Amino acid sequence: MLGRRIEITALRKNGEEFPVEISITPVDMPGSATRFSGFLRDITERKQNEKKLKEAVRARDEFLSIASHEFKTPLTSLRLNAQIRLRSFSRAEVALPMERLRRIA
Repeated sequence: MLGRRIEITALRKNGEEFPVEISITPVDMPGSATRFSGFLRDITERKQNEKKLKEAVRARDEFLSIASHEFKTPLTSLRLNAQIRLRSFSRAEVALPMERLRRIA
C-alpha cells in the first residue's frame, strides 16, 4: 500500500458515501522512528468526468456503427447491380445500342 494510490469509498458527516484516493508515504526522520504521511483526496469530480467520457465514447461508437450500416446498405445494392450489369455486358456478343444503355442506366 505504501507509495501507491488506492481508491476507496469514504463517508461524509451526513453519511453520504463518496470516492476518495488515498496515498501513504513513509517519511524517514533522522534520530526517530519512521513516520508516515497520508493524503486523502475527494475524487468525486474526476469519477463524474470519467463516467461522462465513457458515455460519450459509447454514444460515438453507437453513432459510427449506425452511420456505417446506413452507408453500406445502399452501396451494397449499387455494387451488386453494377456487377450484374458488368456480367451481362461481358456475355453480350454484340454491342448494345446506345438507347438500350440509356434505359438501363
